[in-house]
Amino acid sequence: MSETMKVLIKNTIGLCTFLFLVSFNVANAKTYSAEANPQHNASVELNIDGHALNQRLCFFEDKAYSLGAIIDVDGYKLQCAIENEAELNGRLMWKNLVPVK
Repeated sequence: MSETMKVLIKNTIGLCTFLFLVSFNVANAKTYSAEANPQHNASVELNIDGHALNQRLCFFEDKAYSLGAIIDVDGYKLQCAIENEAELNGRLMWKNLVPVK
């Protein structure tokens, strides 16, 4: 038997084995229905301003601040700024305007 024929037989056996295993797993796969699962009531309510959904914001004391906003917290001036300057649409964070000595 030639080497090519041996490789062809080996590949055919491997393919048949693979197809058998796949068909066996599909036939024995479990199915789930949304109706069979109990319904859960949400225990958390999110109050989100519709205008702020797609905006990058900084938050402080349950208030949203946009990029560039400056607030005073215990004598420190904080500015809402880009967290990572390399990202054009990355997260915002509060940065201290005056370096702490």
